[in-house]
Amino acid sequence: MEIIFMSEVYNIYCDESCHLERSDCDSMAIGAVYCQKTEYKKFVDGITEIKKRFNIPAKREIKWTKISPSLVEYYKEIVDFFFSSKGLYFRGLIIPDKKILDHESYSQTHEDWYWKMYYEMLKAIFHNNVTYNIFIDIKDTHSSVRANKLREVLQNTQCDFDGNVVNNVQIVRSHEVGLMQLADIFIGALAYVHRGYDSQQSSSAKIAIIDRIKERSGFSLSKTTYLSEKKFNIFVWESQKK
Repeated sequence: MEIIFMSEVYNIYCDESCHLERSDCDSMAIGAVYCQKTEYKKFVDGITEIKKRFNIPAKREIKWTKISPSLVEYYKEIVDFFFSSKGLYFRGLIIPDKKILDHESYSQTHEDWYWKMYYEMLKAIFHNNVTYNIFIDIKDTHSSVRANKLREVLQNTQCDFDGNVVNNVQIVRSHEVGLMQLADIFIGALAYVHRGYDSQQSSSAKIAIIDRIKERSGFSLSKTTYLSEKKFNIFVWESQKK
């Protein structure tokens, strides 16, 4: 149930890449695309129109791993749509190298640290007199537990025990939520940049999309942006020596 005395309601669509402690990827990214709840349908309809122009089925998922040479122009237009849409925003947090993490020195588990990073990503979005519905991608049978944990972490750190800020944390299937798919594109690009092109078999199609994001955002994707940057905000997290 939404808090009716809040002046605005925003929906935040979150996704993540390579969040497990041990995986094939050294870099990890968490990100979110967000907008006012009342404008969600307008943005989804805009993406659907792009799919129609490129003869893409309306239900086909937009996904970083699906970028290919034959779809470069389509994905460029998706990127352009985001940057041209007033009221649609992205916040991303990138951890360039998980191998240097030293959880033991901080008396924490990887999971403890993971929730801290999720909060670091989201806290720059939160503002006074706004309530938020947060949507996270269903990953496995433990997703409902993860959603409850995220709600607990956010409400504790925000002293939001009445749910006036974080109204809801809900698991959804990303292939059914167009704006969450946008987040997948941007965190995929961030992770790709921070792994380094030389450390992998570079994809010319993916590099073309990265270049488009750089061009439209005005950022290299390799550095933290100013916190005041709202449209496309990046935080490159660095581990502190203890």
